This record gives sequence, C-alpha cells and structure tokens, in this order.
Amino acid sequence: MARPKNCGKCNKPKRPKGNKFKELPNYCECGRPTVMDKDMIQKLEDAFSNSLPDREACQYAGVSPATLYNYQTENPKFVERKEGLKLTPNIVARKSIVNSLGDVRVAQWWLEKKDPDFKQVSKIEHAGSVEVVDKPALSDDEKKALLALREARKKRIQKESDKLT
Repeated sequence: MARPKNCGKCNKPKRPKGNKFKELPNYCECGRPTVMDKDMIQKLEDAFSNSLPDREACQYAGVSPATLYNYQTENPKFVERKEGLKLTPNIVARKSIVNSLGDVRVAQWWLEKKDPDFKQVSKIEHAGSVEVVDKPALSDDEKKALLALREARKKRIQKESDKLT
C-alpha cells in the first residue's frame, strides 16, 4: 500500500480508506475542505446585493443551499451582511428617486406617496334612496313545493353517498 499524502493544513498523513484505520490516532482530522472560499463568498455577496433570495443566490454561485446554511451557522456575522446586502437595491432606488425630484412627475409621485395632503382620494356619492322591502309571506302551495324540493335533494344526496360506499 502506498503512503498516504499529507494534509495541507495540519501536515499529518491523510487517513487511508477502510475500517481498520478508522480509530487510529495521528491521522489528519481536518476533513474535506469547504467550498466557501473568498471567491464563492464574493459571488454570493454579488447575488445578495441584487436582492436574490437564498436559493437563487446559491444557484448563481454554484453552491448548494445546505452549504450556505452551514456556513451561516458557523459565521453569524455573514447573516447580518447578507440581510444588509439584500437591501442594497432599495437604497439605490431611493437615491435615484430623491436625485430626480427636479422632474415634476417624480416630485408629484413622491408627494402622493409621502405627504397626506397630496394623497389621491376617491369619493363616491350616492344619489338616491335605499329601500328595504319585506318579502311577502309564502303561500301554503309554495311552502309545500319547497318542502318537496328539499326532500328530493336529500334523496339524491343519499343515493350519491350510497354509491360511494
């Protein structure tokens, strides 16, 4: 068997495959290196600054969502940075609107959104009267007809339920 290569981090020999080497000491315990390097984090930050949700940002960067979530549990400051980056388009949009307030249409839109005095109000006026008319009482024939309809409906429902069981 060939001698295993040494780990780049701890310079210990890598553990050979097989159960007999599983519990032996003096082998590398570093494990597989993570894909979350500076380039990957930069890609994710770029995606988050474009307000992409986590799944789409992972797709853009070429990393699985589980890897992102594992990295976030190990680095809680990254979560704060991610949430801040997701707000970047809102900040840019606000700056753009405020910088273009010299345009009359933009200024009018801004005032309609922000100032209650300039909000558009819809007013509906009703011309006429509303009358409440009592229903006339049902005659005996009408009551019998309604009762017959109810009974026929109950029978039809019972037949359909018998077919299902």
